[in-house]
Amino acid sequence: MSDYLEDDDEPGARSSDPWTSHFANASKSVAPIRAAVLLTLADHGPLTDGGLLAEIGGAESSPRKRRGELRAKGLVEECGVARTVFNKPSLLWRLTEEGRLFVQANRAALERESCAERKSLVIEYPKIETLFNRDKKTFKIIEDVSEFRLPEFGAIDSWVTTEKIHGTNVRVNLSKDNIVTIGGRTANSDMPVKLMQYLNATFTAEKMRELQQGERLVEITLFGEGYGAGIQSGGGYRPDQSFILFDVLINDRWWVEDDEVDIAADLLGVERAPVLDDAVWLPDIVAMVREGFDTYVDGGTCKAEGVVCRPLVPLFDRSGARVMFKLKTKDFARTVGD
Repeated sequence: MSDYLEDDDEPGARSSDPWTSHFANASKSVAPIRAAVLLTLADHGPLTDGGLLAEIGGAESSPRKRRGELRAKGLVEECGVARTVFNKPSLLWRLTEEGRLFVQANRAALERESCAERKSLVIEYPKIETLFNRDKKTFKIIEDVSEFRLPEFGAIDSWVTTEKIHGTNVRVNLSKDNIVTIGGRTANSDMPVKLMQYLNATFTAEKMRELQQGERLVEITLFGEGYGAGIQSGGGYRPDQSFILFDVLINDRWWVEDDEVDIAADLLGVERAPVLDDAVWLPDIVAMVREGFDTYVDGGTCKAEGVVCRPLVPLFDRSGARVMFKLKTKDFARTVGD
């Protein structure tokens, strides 16, 4: 069990200092001491590291690291052993008296910091590879069947083809404890003010809970694009700013079926990225994007940016990544061999 006790300490109040020292240092140490873990242990503890992972999410090592930092500060302590589903021992953790007092005195600040913490833990949308390799010197795509970015692309005959919207990536997460977190492609992405106002008004906890549709609480992450006037010259899509949905993930691991994305969009009252066809041959996709086509977004008057394509049946490569590709019309303006 020694691996549970390997902690990374950080500057701040020492664990031997009285709790008043922690309070005095609160404005500086709230972020490093991981507010989400403090609040989770205060409201749901004692918990194992696995229990913290289930409550907070993120990478498997994250709760353990954060708990270690809190223990080094004297705010968390070991309080027993629980058995996992595989009958292995796992240490239980709870707040110390200093920790309880710290949370009591600083809950508002901790909750603010916890929102930022949750935002950083919401899973990012997987990177989508372009269909073809690019020339390393010119960065132009190499339009040749021998130059597919991944070998899986050449092994699939037809693809579900969705219009790629030119905007800014948006993630909307509903946690199991009914907290809504909204962010961009990464935790550090900036969001236009008008778009953020729209997202906050649209994705309330009450409305997001309609997606649960059952007694079992699950974590739901929506992936879409913020688009419209003022976002990537998107005035051709619409004169204001809005959100268009293209994917839904359950519990950080289960991608929903295509028709369920439609259902989610209908329940939330948002647009869904237009599906052009669910069985398009690869040569036809390349020809369509090379030529360019008008957007299928309702009311849009601009040209489409391109497409995102997935197999009709979800497939994954050897690394566990989803097999899917993107292709943009502008890529053909810089093709090697032109």
